[in-house]
Amino acid sequence: AFVAALCSFFIIWCALHGQWPLGLALAAGTILTGLYFSVMRVKVSPTAVEIRYGNLGPTIPLAAIESAEPVVHPHRGFLRWGITINRKRERLYVIAGDAGHAVRIVWRTARGQRRVHIIGSREPQRLADAIAQARASMSLPPAVEDGRPHKAED
Repeated sequence: AFVAALCSFFIIWCALHGQWPLGLALAAGTILTGLYFSVMRVKVSPTAVEIRYGNLGPTIPLAAIESAEPVVHPHRGFLRWGITINRKRERLYVIAGDAGHAVRIVWRTARGQRRVHIIGSREPQRLADAIAQARASMSLPPAVEDGRPHKAED
């Protein structure tokens, strides 16, 4: 609805100012951009979790994940979707229709910085299980033990 309203505005405004080609070009660009970012893909591979909203999003190495658990995020409601950063500096990748269901992934970068990504999903338990299964197939320790990250022993 937002994209349609924006396209209508571009066309009408440009038509009133005698700039039909510009209005059509802006409307077409808005539609293509809307389509590009209307799909979020999450892929759990044998080595990483890839999150893509259009072409944007991180690739999280499985070995860097400290925890992955289903949660309900507060960023829900009409027109509440996209990529956002909340007050806790957590990155939210939220899709329309997820009803607040998500997977919270806590991980560390190669430099040791703690990152949290909340990934909207219609099937959060299935996604969390897929991450746990991929970690298990790599012979990695469990992501969380007694609420604290598990550290490998030498």
